[in-house]
Amino acid sequence: MLGDACGPGSSCAVANGGGIDNQGVLTLTNTRVTDNVAGATASSASVTTVADGGGIDNKRALTLRNSVVSGNHATVVAANGQTSNGGGIDDGGTMTVVKGVVSGNSASVSSPTGVPSMDVAQEANAGGIWIDPGQSATIAGSIISSNSVAASNTGGEAQAANGGIDDDGSLQLTSSAVDDNVATASNSGDGALALDGGIGDDGSLWLTSSSVDHNHVSVTVPDASGFTAVGVGGGLGVTGTAVVRSSRIDANDIVAAATNGTVEAGGGGMANLSGALTVEQTLVAGNHTTASGAGGDVLGGGILNIAFGGPDPQLTLTSSAVLANTLTSSGVPSLGGGIFTSDPPTIVSTVIAGNVPDQCAGDC
Repeated sequence: MLGDACGPGSSCAVANGGGIDNQGVLTLTNTRVTDNVAGATASSASVTTVADGGGIDNKRALTLRNSVVSGNHATVVAANGQTSNGGGIDDGGTMTVVKGVVSGNSASVSSPTGVPSMDVAQEANAGGIWIDPGQSATIAGSIISSNSVAASNTGGEAQAANGGIDDDGSLQLTSSAVDDNVATASNSGDGALALDGGIGDDGSLWLTSSSVDHNHVSVTVPDASGFTAVGVGGGLGVTGTAVVRSSRIDANDIVAAATNGTVEAGGGGMANLSGALTVEQTLVAGNHTTASGAGGDVLGGGILNIAFGGPDPQLTLTSSAVLANTLTSSGVPSLGGGIFTSDPPTIVSTVIAGNVPDQCAGDC
């Protein structure tokens, strides 16, 4: 088919809604949506270029009450596969989740053995939930756990982002847990990026009375001389606007390695990249970033606050604590065990202590 999904005038095949394709007003109560696939199975060849919504593809209005979305997959493989989004749910309308569980879902792109590699970028986004640009979601009293995104390529770039939730629209997340989600990217022929193990916010986010913990980012370019591995945002990544209130961002981690190449890693707990991040009455603790390479930077074990292809970042910390976050590096400088910031943050009644190798670096 022809369409904008793969670029104007490009030929592609699209797979949407492995379990449910909702184009109306749908309410699921005490329901399980499990073990569905949009796109290809992990080991098969497929013509699918883009796969969205392994469990549910919502195009209008969706409500989930006391329901489970689990074990679903949005998967594409070379030689046609380029992008997968929303392993559990692709929200292209309005969505409300109350006392729900979204767990064990995945979005992936790969070049299986024996299949030609891609010389273009391959991207996997949102292992659990993808909120499309301009759309909205409210999630309350719910668990977003053990979802994953994975991208591997031996030709063009590989990118895996937003292990739990990709918020490109508007998200209100209250009294919920986002934990044990994973973003993994690897490449032996070009650069690789793994971003935002728990939540990626490119729109607007309100996160209150919730936990973002034990999420993981892993990126490797094992044999590539001169290529770059980028690992950012172990728990939360912000490029839009976000308010984090009365919550915990803890025990998230990043592992980045580039043999004979460059590694750029940081924001073990949170990474604010040219966004506007407000943190109130929140604990940022025990997050960790480990990196090795021939060059690059390792910045911000707890919080990374830098300009990244956009305006100056805005960071405000009020009545919060940044404690016991760490950076560990081999062959790469590390700065800002607690906070690294390229622009002066606003810090009020906040404790920054026990971080390694230092408390705050940059323009503190």
